[in-house]
Amino acid sequence: MQAQRLNIWWSGHHSSTSCVSCRKAAVLLCSFFLLFFWCLGEDKAQASTDATEASSGLSADLPLDECVKKVLLESPYMQMHDLSIEIKGLDADDAWYRMFPKIDLGLSSNIPIGGKNSNGSSFSVTLTSGGYDPISASLAHDAQLDMTILAKYAKLQSASDLLENVVTFYIREAAYAELLDCYDRLIKEARELYAFSAKMYPDAPTVPLEVQLANHRVKQIELEREKLVKTHTTQLARLKRMIDVPAEQRIELAAIDVERDVFQGFNPNTTTFEEVRRNSLQEKMARISAKLAEHNILVAWAKYIPKFSFNVRTPDPVNNSSDDDSYYFTIGMSVPLWHWGELGRGRDRARKQKQKTLLKNKAEVLAWEDQWFYLRSRFQEQVGTEKLAWAEVELRQLQVRKNEILFNTGGVSFVNLTQVEMAKIRKEILAVQIREAKLLAKLKLFFESGKLLNRFIQVEDFENEEE
Repeated sequence: MQAQRLNIWWSGHHSSTSCVSCRKAAVLLCSFFLLFFWCLGEDKAQASTDATEASSGLSADLPLDECVKKVLLESPYMQMHDLSIEIKGLDADDAWYRMFPKIDLGLSSNIPIGGKNSNGSSFSVTLTSGGYDPISASLAHDAQLDMTILAKYAKLQSASDLLENVVTFYIREAAYAELLDCYDRLIKEARELYAFSAKMYPDAPTVPLEVQLANHRVKQIELEREKLVKTHTTQLARLKRMIDVPAEQRIELAAIDVERDVFQGFNPNTTTFEEVRRNSLQEKMARISAKLAEHNILVAWAKYIPKFSFNVRTPDPVNNSSDDDSYYFTIGMSVPLWHWGELGRGRDRARKQKQKTLLKNKAEVLAWEDQWFYLRSRFQEQVGTEKLAWAEVELRQLQVRKNEILFNTGGVSFVNLTQVEMAKIRKEILAVQIREAKLLAKLKLFFESGKLLNRFIQVEDFENEEE
């Protein structure tokens, strides 16, 4: 049956040249259309990519300064703080205008429905200020101004947290490039070792154990590289969400010199804790909290002050039977007389709350100081560990050179040479990871010292901007 099919095909091929020409023409025409639509699809995909990048306003290789600007100006986290500051400003405006009397207009109509005086309805007008307490309003205004400053410090704190995350991405990006190169070289060595092991047993009926081990080693390293790539992809996706760019947009973080572009000569070993406290947002926020606690004490005392009210009204048409058309200006005063000790307890509560705030601030300073010295000792430990790791890499490199010489003279086998090279690459991977951990530890100290925020934002200008 197979021979018959071949004969039919050959006979048809020889007997119908015109059909062959038609088939060729059809194939060429189909190829042309496929090529046309493929090029059109590529153009549309490229146009879509370009449009996405243009809409976000980001370059493919995203510099650190551009990424920071994007985060600080367009991140929804920062925009929420902007709204909080605006709300606090409105609260301060409300407190300011409470220092002046409010005026409410009251209108009432009296319609008789029975009795002797049922000739017609009457109408009265009243202007009233309600309760007027300028001293409490002034204290509340000062407190609202401090709360506005506190909201600004909260925005700076969030900006500092975002900056730490952004710089962390760039540090890990630099380490990712080095680790990827190390894994590529490691996979190359493992594959060469596997190919060499397979050649040693070409006629084996079953796969020898040595070949299985070499093949398993290749797969293990490939899985490690795949895990590294997936972790990097996850980090980029998180960064995209942070800077509010489309998930489908391709971005690459530009390479940076962390010491030059970020730290700028920062040395944790010479930075004192007193200097850290001067630059700290936590210290400034603690002072504002203590000031607000003092305001609460003054507000508790202000409750003993009389409250006033002012009224302007027409005569009462119900109780006034004459045709008097005079207007009356009424001044009222309300003095606290007996509240079962509530005002005194409020005053004591405010004092104790201030003491609690001061003790809380002191405890936070102690914990913060302990954390600072812990982070600095951890960083110093990472510095020593990194030096030891790179010294180990240099030692492995010398061993590789020694084995290369011995391999050329027949002293060691190819398997031993490759295994030594792979061990050296493993040490390089470990050294890169340790250096990454050291830089992240230094970044944490840079963040805690307040210098990370000062590196990208003028804090003094931020504090002194107009309400």
